[in-house]
Parts: sequence; structure tokens; C-alpha cells
Amino acid sequence: MAWPKHLVILTGVEIPRKRKHTVEKLPKAPEVDFHGMPKSLKILCRYAQNMIKMHGNCIVFDMEERVFGSPRPTHILNEDILQLGGMEKLSATCIVIYMRYLYTVLEELDMVGSVSFVDPAVISAPWCGTSFVRSRKLADRFKGAQNDQMFFIPYNSGDHWMLMIVHPVKETIYFVDSFYQSIIDSEWKHVVNDAINIFNRQRNKQGRKSPLWKILMGAPRQPTNKECGYYVMRFMRDLILEDIQGVLAKWEGPMETTYLQEEIDEVRDEWAEFVSDKYL
Repeated sequence: MAWPKHLVILTGVEIPRKRKHTVEKLPKAPEVDFHGMPKSLKILCRYAQNMIKMHGNCIVFDMEERVFGSPRPTHILNEDILQLGGMEKLSATCIVIYMRYLYTVLEELDMVGSVSFVDPAVISAPWCGTSFVRSRKLADRFKGAQNDQMFFIPYNSGDHWMLMIVHPVKETIYFVDSFYQSIIDSEWKHVVNDAINIFNRQRNKQGRKSPLWKILMGAPRQPTNKECGYYVMRFMRDLILEDIQGVLAKWEGPMETTYLQEEIDEVRDEWAEFVSDKYL
């Protein structure tokens, strides 16, 4: 049997030969095209790139209970920032952070009692629990809902963001899909329907046999397969800053055009300014 080459014999003791020292390579910051990028986002992306060069970092903060009904820690990774900067597909963190920004808008407009948010990380994905568990979580979020109160729920089917606007008291769900697949996942529909049924039982109210789902085919359509997250953020923004019922009625009508890049950039700029002002 051949003697291992990395060992030598010295006074009967096996001593490994000294190997060459290897230097760990620092992660390479993704390339980002800064041309035409909103100024605040450009600054934030440069910050993220520098953090990657310095061996990585993230922005950590606590999401307040008043935003989603329960507190939780949130981590903005450098990759999240660079995704937004590069107009790449967005993570759930990017969506959640923009919802936190929109909560400040609701406070300024005195609309906190009219519009509420549901954390997509808690109920929209199968790994959040069984259908029953997710329905219970959603029903808990609806608890105490007022007659005119709506809940915005970004939902990811696996690789695509969509938006649900749920009016639990009226047992009505508005479904907005900027890619116009218009196919509502049967399990997710079951989750939402059961949540409304649980909500009605908690109020000792006899509800409809089945909640009403409205597919809003007239909402703006994304031009390619990667803008869905930006469109969901813009949808929520439009609903809050404009008349909600008017926007919903418009989206029930004929198909709208796509959003202009300038309109998407407004959302990206607000995201970057909020993160920079609050957490850096």
C-alpha cells in the first residue's frame, strides 16, 4: 500500500505536511446599470455593493406589530437592494418593505382603519403551514375588521406575484394579476374562502355559501415576465392614493395599458428613500 504523500515520518509520529495557505475570495458585487436609475436608489445600490465588497452585511430592523398585526424581525439583504436597482424579480422582503412604507402613507391620510396589510411571508406560501393553518392565520388578521375595511395581500404562486384585495365583511375578493394568467390556485382560493368562513363564525354571522371572487382584467399589464413585483407595489400605491372603489371599478372594465417606466421608478424611488431615511 502506497504511503500517503501528504504525511512524513518523524521519530515515529505522523505529521501532515504544511499546505499552501488559501485566501478566501470576497463575493463579487453584481453588476448594476445605474443609467436612468432614481437618485436615491442609485445611492442605496452603491451602498449595497460596498457592503458586499466588505464581506457582506444586511439592514436589520423590527417590523412593528401595527403593520401586519404581529411583530417580526426583517432583514434587507444587499441582494434585495440590487434586485430593485437592476429591475430584477423581487423578493418577498422587497414587497414587505414597500408595504411598510405605504403604512406611513395610510397614517398620513388617516386611512389606517380602511386599509390593512397581510404579511405575504406568513400565509401566502405552502411552507407557511397547511391550508387550515394558513386560513386560521388569515382569519386572525381579519378579526375585528370594520364594514369598509379592506386587506391587501400580495401572493406569490411560486415565481409570480399577484395581489388580492379582500373585503371580509362583504365576503368579496378582488384578484389582480398583471400577467393575465387569470388562474387562481385552487389551494390558495380554498385558504381565503375558509378564512372568511372562520371570520363569519367568529362574528356569529351566517355568510354566503361561497365568497365572491372578482377577476380584475382591466388592471395594467406587465410587458415581460419579471415586473410582477413592481406592479403589485404600484397597484397598492394607486389604490391608496386614488379612490379605491373607483380604481377597482376601472380595473373591472376594459384592459388598461402597461405602466410607464417613470411610474415604476416612482415606486423604486420611494422604496429607496424610505430605507435610506429610516434604517441607514
